[in-house]
Amino acid sequence: MRVDFGVVYDFEISNRDVLMSLKKNKSRRYYILERLNIIIKTDKGRLFVNLDPVFMFDGRSGGFLVDFYVPNLGTLEERLCWLVHDANAYAQCLDFKSTNLLLEKMTRDLALYNSFKSKIIKKSVSISDKWFGVPKKNDEFYNNLSKIHVTFVDNNSKILKSNINK
Repeated sequence: MRVDFGVVYDFEISNRDVLMSLKKNKSRRYYILERLNIIIKTDKGRLFVNLDPVFMFDGRSGGFLVDFYVPNLGTLEERLCWLVHDANAYAQCLDFKSTNLLLEKMTRDLALYNSFKSKIIKKSVSISDKWFGVPKKNDEFYNNLSKIHVTFVDNNSKILKSNINK
């Protein structure tokens, strides 16, 4: 589903400590060890992201060279941006363009990046759609599929659920 997000107003998270307890490591593999419930509040509706244990993500995607510009983990808000982006990309509740647009708006409105930096991040993740969608069975992120539950409810109460297991 295509959603033209303009603003991300706020978020709710069930357990901030789960995200903040993650420590940067060389492999850039981080495990969410407890159930995590996130609500992203936007001008177009609400995105509900529920992750079961043990969800694995890589923080901010991209190599070490990008760390000077955007941290791999960062603040709670930055971690939330990377996590929600990854979860929605696998779940495909929103389409590729909407998923990347939401990341832009989240980095701008929640992580407080300036508009230019947020647009650069969106452009970077929009270069290729190979990362978007269901990982192959031999991919290390494949086991995440059973742990992701994403639902978008627009301002008219229309419900869109993730594509996983459909």
